[in-house]
Amino acid sequence: MKGKSFAERLSPGRKAMIRSPENCPYRAKDSANEQFTCRILPELTGLTDFSLCRVSRDACEACCTEVREANQVNPVIASLIYGIAEHICEIGGHPECSFSRAESLRRCATDHLTLDLPDAGQRFPPIIPMTATSPADTGRKAKDSILWAVAMLTAPRGIPQVEGTIESLFAAGFDRIHVYAEPGSLLPVARIGLQVTVNQKQLGNIRNFCTALTKLREQMPRADAFVVFQDDIRAAKGLRTWFEEQLWPLDCGVVSLFTPGLHADTQRGWRILSPGFQRVCGAQALVFR
Repeated sequence: MKGKSFAERLSPGRKAMIRSPENCPYRAKDSANEQFTCRILPELTGLTDFSLCRVSRDACEACCTEVREANQVNPVIASLIYGIAEHICEIGGHPECSFSRAESLRRCATDHLTLDLPDAGQRFPPIIPMTATSPADTGRKAKDSILWAVAMLTAPRGIPQVEGTIESLFAAGFDRIHVYAEPGSLLPVARIGLQVTVNQKQLGNIRNFCTALTKLREQMPRADAFVVFQDDIRAAKGLRTWFEEQLWPLDCGVVSLFTPGLHADTQRGWRILSPGFQRVCGAQALVFR
């Protein structure tokens, strides 16, 4: 495909393209069976088998409500591509798309799906690498301290580790920490700089993570960095100062302070990762711009 890469086209846009299914330039009617297809799907998947690219009215309406640029696709399209790739994987391949290519399409689409939590009334966009202004462009001088919004997640464990984690985070230089605890968790001892919120019901790790990140954003909208720690890590002493000297490595918008064996490398230094299904392995300490 010429022009933008698959991943770039899947990136959510910043400007709204106001449209409806009736005036969408990508919605095509198949006169043979009175069904509709999406022209974006063959373009991105390389398929000419339009039977795989049929879309329902509901999908078209959902796509039209997404914020996007005129030549970009969105999480709805990513979901449709995922469905096509999933089907091809299940049948062992397609004349126009091998099993391995379908797996690749599925991994790429997964990275751009939106997380919907209807029971919590929340919707989270996909987390993707982004380019933003450098710290020098934010109006904050280099010598000024970085404003951090810090959360730690905890849940019931056979061997509680929350106290050790809290101590290490304070030693790392984080002086204000908000703990988001699942019901039944061992709560840390009250101290200055520590705030604790106990969820009214069990959310699970992903929901608790997204909820904590959302609350941090609401409480500290002017923070320079938002970080979520798990309760089973130990932060190195002075971690905050060390990381502030390197913000933001490779100009990324999401940085992991922990490297699991899956992502280990023989060379030292920062790397940009986009490992599909494995993208959040080792999500013990994720920092968001």
